[in-house]
Amino acid sequence: MMFLWILLPILLISLSSCGSSIQRRDRRPAETGEEDVEAGRKIQSRIFRLAKRIGGTLTVSDVVVEIGLPVRIAEQLLEDLTDGVRVRMDVGDDGIVRYVFTEFVQQEQVVRSRIEKGDDRGD
Repeated sequence: MMFLWILLPILLISLSSCGSSIQRRDRRPAETGEEDVEAGRKIQSRIFRLAKRIGGTLTVSDVVVEIGLPVRIAEQLLEDLTDGVRVRMDVGDDGIVRYVFTEFVQQEQVVRSRIEKGDDRGD
């Protein structure tokens, strides 16, 4: 019985130190996941800014050249953004896939309309 009282504290100390190392290992993937999410947000933001800057329509090549992403990643990101509302995918008669950021296209059309009418008030 005395052996159990001596062994129990050692066992508890061992388990607590194992638990803390397990917790540390569990935190690292979570932290990495949070970093990945933040990086994804930044890339999405850059894609949206690019779309706004060039009138609301992007191709995969636009994203590759302007943001510097590999083709497959740029294509996957644009496909992931495609929701049919804010971003839709159109295939032109020329076979080129274009991603249309509808809000920016509409803004561009309003600006062009105002310019054509001689109304340069801006937004």
